[in-house]
Amino acid sequence: MRPQRPHPRHRHQTVPPPAVGELALAYESLDLRAEPDLTLTVYAAEPASPTAQALDHLAPWAATAVDSDKSMQPQ
Repeated sequence: MRPQRPHPRHRHQTVPPPAVGELALAYESLDLRAEPDLTLTVYAAEPASPTAQALDHLAPWAATAVDSDKSMQPQ
C-alpha cells in the first residue's frame, strides 16, 4: 500500500515582475500520484484585484510570445 500523501498546500506568494509591479497570488500545490517526484502548482489572483488587472496587462505579452514561437516553426 502506498503511503498517504499530504493534503494540498494553500499559500500566498508575492511575485515582483518588473513590468507591472508586485503580484499577490494565492497558490495551491498538489503532489501527483503517477509521478511521485512532481508537484503541480496552480496560481490565481483574486478577481478584480490590482493583481488581476496587472495579469490582464501582461496577457498580450504572452500571446505575442506564443505567436512569435509559432512563426519560427517550419511550415
